Amino acid sequence: MGKYKKVILLATAVIFEVFATTNLKLSEGFTNPWNTVFVVIGMLGGIYFLSKTLIYIPLAITYAVWVGAGTGIVTLIGFIAFDEVLGPVRIVGLILVILGVGSLGFFLKEDQEHQHVPFEREL
Repeated sequence: MGKYKKVILLATAVIFEVFATTNLKLSEGFTNPWNTVFVVIGMLGGIYFLSKTLIYIPLAITYAVWVGAGTGIVTLIGFIAFDEVLGPVRIVGLILVILGVGSLGFFLKEDQEHQHVPFEREL
């Protein structure tokens, strides 16, 4: 994985979280057994990869990116797959989420320069 390890771990955590949330909608209140199983798998995978990400990226940035990216992707899935309304207020909200997450990513380098990580562990 090399220098992109932390990004790959965080992206994997986001993918699992989006998978879980989408299946939560499809589970119809946990009445659909397969989608319920997929929710559990997605949440466990999301938390697992989130915990691995925290080895390399500070908590506040990791969590903000995880939640922000997940929110944006799930909103688009809702719009495309479930015909949910995406009005002007939601669009502005999404833009603000993207800007917020982007600013945290931008300042990640600055934050890492001032943070000493004693060692990196292998997965």
